[in-house]
Amino acid sequence: MGPALVLGAYYAQRGAFSWTALLASIPVGFLVAAILHVNDIRDVDDDTDSGILTLSSVIGLQSAAQLYRFLVLAAYLFVLAMVAVGEFPYWTLLTLLTLPVARKLLAHLTTGLTQGKGLEQLDVSTAQLHLQFGILLTLAFLVATLL
Repeated sequence: MGPALVLGAYYAQRGAFSWTALLASIPVGFLVAAILHVNDIRDVDDDTDSGILTLSSVIGLQSAAQLYRFLVLAAYLFVLAMVAVGEFPYWTLLTLLTLPVARKLLAHLTTGLTQGKGLEQLDVSTAQLHLQFGILLTLAFLVATLL
């Protein structure tokens, strides 16, 4: 669900490499990584008790939370950067419509960590953000090609 999968699918359909496809897969890949990472954050206590080493259990909850925040925000910053340098059409700024959802997720993470609970659904909510972001990104590229 990141660059390799996107490039493979693009190549299978078009028979060629595309820098645009590669670049478009990066913000989506950040959000996929966020889904996987927040799942580890949720399970860090159980994993530690069981002797299972994950990145979250090794670096600790606070650093793991910072990494999650980075992964979510990096998706938006990457789109902004690509629009700024002219690699993505302006329509891709539609992905910014999902920022309120991202903000709620980041607030939920902070609340969950301080209260020591409430992280059970954060991976599902992050997956929903991924879906919304991905649909808007795809629609943006479609609109840009039609106009």
